[in-house]
Amino acid sequence: MLPIPDRSLTPWAASLEPPPPSWGRRHVGVRLDAELEASLQTVARQAGCSLSACVRQALRLYLRQFRDGEETRRQSQLVARLEAPDAQAAVLPAWSDWT
Repeated sequence: MLPIPDRSLTPWAASLEPPPPSWGRRHVGVRLDAELEASLQTVARQAGCSLSACVRQALRLYLRQFRDGEETRRQSQLVARLEAPDAQAAVLPAWSDWT
């Protein structure tokens, strides 16, 4: 006769129950300011999902956008053009046009 294992000491893998969904995932701690945390909680509540699920989805979207570096280069070029000395002057009309 096989011994009956003490379930309180048995890991999930050895039990008959499926492993929790968090297995195979890594824990990453992130510090949020109060405003960002409140916004995250609001979005999670509206979406009907956990804070972790919202953070994972946000990271997926962010990484998809910036993964290849093309968007990063595009935005850097835009900022460089806007910060060029002559870019600011081009936005304002000539003083002779002012009344």
